[in-house]
Amino acid sequence: MNLNNLTVQGKANIDTYIVKDNLYNIESYHDFSTEYTDDPLFPYPVFKNKLDRRINAFYNKCSNSDSILFIRMGGSYHEVIELKSILKKIVKNKFRILVVNLSSNLEMSEHNWGLNNVCSVEILDTLTIPTRWQGCDALWDQIFKGISLQS
Repeated sequence: MNLNNLTVQGKANIDTYIVKDNLYNIESYHDFSTEYTDDPLFPYPVFKNKLDRRINAFYNKCSNSDSILFIRMGGSYHEVIELKSILKKIVKNKFRILVVNLSSNLEMSEHNWGLNNVCSVEILDTLTIPTRWQGCDALWDQIFKGISLQS
């Protein structure tokens, strides 16, 4: 998300612009306010500072946590193999990956991909907007049954 790679793609909604990093094909939908009509990228320094803080916090957790659960909304078998390979390089201790794909099935189903420390499930897509996860509270409760957070 370096400034020289960014372009404004249009409005995400009434409040924010879609800003795309053309080098990495990443989009921000929430960080650039439409109040800056003359220069939509005016808030970039604040955005970049927030992003850098979050990236540093992520790497800190990867280095210092005993165990981490990564949750991926939407992902294929091959994408998860690549993700796992990348995480092995940066996570110091144990980690697991939960992949949640949306489907038209009314009940949650688990898929055994044969990958250690990876769980892949499908849950009902309750909204017409792709890749949205809201609305399946009972299924999320089922997925997270027995999982707890530790500080």
